[in-house]
Amino acid sequence: MPNIPVEYYNQTNPSGQEIKSRWWLTKEKDAFTHVFGVVKRINENQSSRAYENIKYARLYQNMDLMSLQPGIYSRTAPPENYITNRITLNVVKSCIDTAASKIAKNKPRPTFLTTDGNFTMQQRAKQLTQYLDGLFDSIRVYEAAQKAFIAGCVFGDGVLHFYKDEGKVACEHVLIDELTVDDTEGMYGSPRQLHRTKFISRDVLCEMFPESKDLISQISPLNQTTQTASDMIKVIESYHLPSGTNARDGRHSICVENCTLLWEPYNKKYFPYLHWKWSPKLVGFFGQGLAEELAGIQLEINKILRNIQIAQHLMAVPRIFVENSSAVVTAHLNNDIGAVVKYTGAPPQFGVAPAMSAEVYNHLENLYRKAFEICGISQLSATARKPAGITAGVALRELNDLESERFMIVSQRWEQFFLDAANICIDITEDLFEEDRSLAVMANNSKFIAKIAWKEVRMDSDKYVMRVYPSALLPTQPAGRLQTVQELMQAGFLGKDEALSLLDFPDTPQAMSLATASRDNILKMIDLMLNKNEYSPPEPFMDLAQAVQITQQSYLRARNDNAPDDRLELLRRFMQQCKGMLDDAKNAAMLAQQQAMQPTAAPAALAPSELMPVAEQPQPEIMGA
Repeated sequence: MPNIPVEYYNQTNPSGQEIKSRWWLTKEKDAFTHVFGVVKRINENQSSRAYENIKYARLYQNMDLMSLQPGIYSRTAPPENYITNRITLNVVKSCIDTAASKIAKNKPRPTFLTTDGNFTMQQRAKQLTQYLDGLFDSIRVYEAAQKAFIAGCVFGDGVLHFYKDEGKVACEHVLIDELTVDDTEGMYGSPRQLHRTKFISRDVLCEMFPESKDLISQISPLNQTTQTASDMIKVIESYHLPSGTNARDGRHSICVENCTLLWEPYNKKYFPYLHWKWSPKLVGFFGQGLAEELAGIQLEINKILRNIQIAQHLMAVPRIFVENSSAVVTAHLNNDIGAVVKYTGAPPQFGVAPAMSAEVYNHLENLYRKAFEICGISQLSATARKPAGITAGVALRELNDLESERFMIVSQRWEQFFLDAANICIDITEDLFEEDRSLAVMANNSKFIAKIAWKEVRMDSDKYVMRVYPSALLPTQPAGRLQTVQELMQAGFLGKDEALSLLDFPDTPQAMSLATASRDNILKMIDLMLNKNEYSPPEPFMDLAQAVQITQQSYLRARNDNAPDDRLELLRRFMQQCKGMLDDAKNAAMLAQQQAMQPTAAPAALAPSELMPVAEQPQPEIMGA
């Protein structure tokens, strides 16, 4: 491995002051010195982890990265002792991307369930779920979580940071190299302090902390010897959890090399950094990634490919053997069509020597296949192909289920990841609500967008439990989705309108929306009556029979949930009006039918008009006249 250059920036502790490991108990004016000293000492003791992360990043990106630090993370090491433009077979990236497409494509949805709650609490829990859906969409949690998933497969840990930003909850993906945790303190996986080293623009930092603008302007920029237009400054954000319920040693700080920018108490029992691990290690805070599991196989594959390429270059090339005693004109040996080669003595012989034995190629194929077996992924999934001979949707679902069982534990950690994210978001929202009582989000209810205020949905944590469910239980492929919906219809679990709404094929949204418009309109009116206590009378253009059926089911459901009687009365009133309109339409149809069946009298002859001449009637002829 080539030498990795070392660049020094943001020098700390110039006075040689003694570093105190318990930085949270120091004075604010001196805290930055101790924080920088503690972080530097931990990083020096854990330098091997940084090199390991570089190695795994190289395996995934197929690049000879020199570092993951700013300014040099995009540089590649010069070629050394290997052929330029060598071929690669990146099984690490193939396995990680396939695992991400099978697991990270799911968007687990935290759902709030009340424990023996009344109708009001149940409706509030339903709205709280919608509030969280809108919050996740606004801060793009699922998008950041997919980055964290891939990072967890590469480095072992994928991290999301939740924080306050201009009166709202915010979320960002964090590189694992930015986090510093002492190995001794994190031996059992629950450290009491955590540091994050991040590089921020000087101008942004001055806007965030205008009272320290003069001190910030004195800090030496990052990578002074590097030709760059950026002006980045090293910033360390540190957290120390309180030692007990009544302890006051919890601390949150933000420091630069010459001052402490933020120094405030921290009373939370968690860090605002949420970790997802591909495989937790038996001991320690950091996890093990899929790249680490496949590193040995990938390196062996690289070595075999290098040897094969060299052998192909040296051996597996066409050669012509000409005996020295023969009189063969070498100029006649060309690629002309129909060329005549004259010779005297032994004729020239053409041959290609084998580059490698068949065992080498078989060994390469076995290693590539073994890599997929280790992580539990079939090569068919990696190439997006189905097995030959399997065409039925049931068989394909069974195959997916068998493959998914290998990822059951990983999928459970993925779902718990979003439950923890929901808890952190709710806790931060409560803090923001103390500052802004009008806090609200826009939630998409698949049919319409509604503004939900936090004061209308907030609940005590002992009033509900959270469960996570996938955002879509149906297969993602159109053939599998169609067959599943057809099976549910045949079993009598779904009606035609419900089946159309579940199909939701991307090429027929307009047709589907028109086909389900009647049902959607009825559900919207019922929702207004139950949740908003607003009555919407039926219209003659509605499907009144369908409205009675759906309203009756909603009425019974609401009654079982102990809904208020005034809400139930609106549903009863709505059903009675629908039935009355149905009876009126039925009576009108019967009356029209009866009138159509009655015999009608022949119309009377019209009196002759004086304006019209009367036609003369022909006289009968008299015989014999």
